[in-house]
Amino acid sequence: LPELARWVLPVVAVLLGFLAQNAGLYFGTRSYVLWMDEAHRPLQGLDDRHQEGSFTAASKSSWLPTLAWGLEIVTDLLPVLWFGVVMRSSNLRLWSQTLLTATLLSTLKGFMSWATVLPDEEGWEGCRERLGSDGLKYYRSQVELWAVLTDLLLLEVRGLWAGHEHRQRFCADATFSGNTYLSALFCTSLFEAVAGSLQQVEWQFAARIAVRSVLFAIVLGNMVFPVMNGYHGLADVFIALLLTVMVYSNPAVAIAVHHWCEGFATDEDCDRRPAQRELSGNLSPLS
Repeated sequence: LPELARWVLPVVAVLLGFLAQNAGLYFGTRSYVLWMDEAHRPLQGLDDRHQEGSFTAASKSSWLPTLAWGLEIVTDLLPVLWFGVVMRSSNLRLWSQTLLTATLLSTLKGFMSWATVLPDEEGWEGCRERLGSDGLKYYRSQVELWAVLTDLLLLEVRGLWAGHEHRQRFCADATFSGNTYLSALFCTSLFEAVAGSLQQVEWQFAARIAVRSVLFAIVLGNMVFPVMNGYHGLADVFIALLLTVMVYSNPAVAIAVHHWCEGFATDEDCDRRPAQRELSGNLSPLS
């Protein structure tokens, strides 16, 4: 394969992975809505709007949305910063490993959301409030296949920069947390990319501690706020973190990335990352 293809194809793969994730969440939400309609059939005469004074609405503190919004902006900027750092260093290995991990995790999340429809973390009332009357009517109606594909593609585009709005379109997202695995993945990869450039800095130890602390705080925030906001349970965020570490550091992934890289790179380029690991020790901000 030409060199350009080895940079572009991982991007295509991760976009297909996110598409599979959206498809799984879409069909999981549809099944959940129909399932709850069947379970609450005697209550169908009630208004679909969430009643005021419920536990879900009252349990959320007023300051949580502001902090969550700020964290979401920082998290959305992580892939942009990661892209700039990796492109500047032309590190194909790190590029391929990160995007391959994202592809595998997003595809797994989509499959689990479709195959195992679990109750929404905020309950049926929270789901009804999130989707609104129009959203409920949409999932209850029979939609043509081409319309479903169009909607999934639109969700794919919107989800690239509007994560919060993207979440409002789904329920039954009780598998591992998407925010947690994406933040953990890009923070780990970003630290690995930055750590190599810090070797020439005079205060490299202090700089690494500072960078690691900031990235760790971002990951921790993406574990805490989904639980506090009621989007996910503790198990969801811990499973997301565990899966990210397991897939990113998996030997099979490393071997696949090595063969993908050495198709055009020299042996010295392919071995650059392991050498940096040996010099800098454990580069993960999660350790």
